[in-house]
Amino acid sequence: MFHERTQVTMKNWIALTAGLVAATAWTRAQDAPSTALVPFNPDSDGSGNIEIVDILNVLPYFGQPFVVEGVVGVEYGGTGATTVEGAREALGLSLFKDSLAPGQTAPWGWVNGTLRITGNFSQGGSTVASGEFSHASGSSTQATGPYSRATNRLTTASAICSSAEGEGTTASGTAAHAEGMLTLSSGTASHAEGYNTDALSNYAHAEGFNTTASNNSAHAEGHQTTASGLYSHSENRQTTASGPSSHAQGQNTSATGDANHAEGFGCVAGGYAAHAQGYQTSASGLYSHAAGRSSVASGTSSAAFGLGTVADQAQMVAVGTYNLDNQAGTVFAVGTGTAANARATAFDIHANGTARFTGSVTCSNTLTVGTTNVGTTLASLTSLVAELQAQIAALQAEVDALQSGQ
Repeated sequence: MFHERTQVTMKNWIALTAGLVAATAWTRAQDAPSTALVPFNPDSDGSGNIEIVDILNVLPYFGQPFVVEGVVGVEYGGTGATTVEGAREALGLSLFKDSLAPGQTAPWGWVNGTLRITGNFSQGGSTVASGEFSHASGSSTQATGPYSRATNRLTTASAICSSAEGEGTTASGTAAHAEGMLTLSSGTASHAEGYNTDALSNYAHAEGFNTTASNNSAHAEGHQTTASGLYSHSENRQTTASGPSSHAQGQNTSATGDANHAEGFGCVAGGYAAHAQGYQTSASGLYSHAAGRSSVASGTSSAAFGLGTVADQAQMVAVGTYNLDNQAGTVFAVGTGTAANARATAFDIHANGTARFTGSVTCSNTLTVGTTNVGTTLASLTSLVAELQAQIAALQAEVDALQSGQ
């Protein structure tokens, strides 16, 4: 306040105040160049009061130019620095800096050191990081789940701890991971990668091109494969594993039963714990095995090997080509047919122990039936027949002599 003995009109006070402001700025610029600028004190005589004399002392500077000089200290709202680097250091921002990279028209911001963000982090264009401690970067990405991460372009991580990267990927299951292009990971802890792959159940994994793993802990990989059975695995091209714990591999194979395996081309394993391999084979019996080409093992614990063979009886083994089918009680068959409509069996064994040959049988070594050596016995019989024939010939000669009167 002014001293009570000072008498001024309001008009004079306004004029003097304006002069005081202008002079203050000029005086600060002229009189404090080497030390930090401080707020101007208009009490020129140090009396403790702002009086007329104080105002008169600054009137000579009225109208002079205002020139900013000196350094403003931190305690007065400045930085106490004369350079940009010094100002960053004073403000605790020394890890940030700007630089103009080659070929760029605008400066880049750089971070030298460790940067910690204690919240959501969104960077790029049209990105959304709305989940707690989430991270969205790139273009049109969304990280809406807590602790989620969406990067690159058009990706979405909507569940807790989920991660989506690539283009058009979605991770909607808890702790799920989708990467590549147009992949979907919706099961808990599931993983989809590649192009247009789907991991739709818990702990499922789909990879490659247009693959689907739709049951718990299922795994589909390769090209257009499907693993829909519990704990199933399909791989390679256009294979399907639909049975629990089943495995399909190769091309166009199907493992449709529990714990079975189909491999090769066009093979089908439908029986429990069955195995089909080769080309267009089928193992539909329990614990059955089909191998080769177009072979069928439909009996329980049966096995078919070769070309077009059929093992349709329980515990039957068929080998060769196109053996006769529907032969009740047969446990072993050797086929010699030429086509599915021209079947033939050269040798078979029945469950009662009967063996049957169709056609000639040649034995080049010892043949024993029971305890009898067939070869030795036949030789003895042949010798005996020869002796009998000689005796008959002699008797015939005698008969002929008698008839002639000799």
